[in-house]
Amino acid sequence: MTARPASQPTALRHVLHACLGSLIAALGLFVSRGTLLPTLGAFVALALVLEALRFARPDLNGWLLGRFAPLVKTHERQAVSGATYLVLSALLVFAVFDARTAALAVAYTAWGDPLASVVGGRAGHWRWKGKSIEGAFVFLVGATVAGLLLALLGANIALSARLLGAAVAAGIEVLPIRLDDNISVPIGSAAAMTLVVALESAA
Repeated sequence: MTARPASQPTALRHVLHACLGSLIAALGLFVSRGTLLPTLGAFVALALVLEALRFARPDLNGWLLGRFAPLVKTHERQAVSGATYLVLSALLVFAVFDARTAALAVAYTAWGDPLASVVGGRAGHWRWKGKSIEGAFVFLVGATVAGLLLALLGANIALSARLLGAAVAAGIEVLPIRLDDNISVPIGSAAAMTLVVALESAA
């Protein structure tokens, strides 16, 4: 079966990306670590099996692309999907970092990335290495708002850490690195916030 061309990101993809990341972030604040990590691990394992199957079976890959084309970026036809990377990065940050920090890092990606994609793709005039500067700014705004909302839900780490985490997330998003944003942004942001909290605690 021949796959229909995969489309560029649609509104539905952006909404689902934001909802998935927001759900994971919220669960991370209200569900115990002993429950959250095995659950995320199971979803990661399932996603990786599905990815492996569609790479091994062109007919299955074509069938999936034909039915979920609005949710698939062009390069994901033969590459791991952003959703798989997002769940994998969530597992990693919740396994390594404090739950509040991990929740913020995931939420920054969930909110910032779709906003950056929409604004950068439609209104981005200033570009650096192919990335939109306007998109990075909107990423920062979206991540900052996400941080404020999550603070109300319990992710109340220091304001300076939250703001720096949002800035680092936006900065990583605009960097021309090969690692998928859904992996690099949460890990880099969580590491930056952890460093700030540690430095402020030691002061």
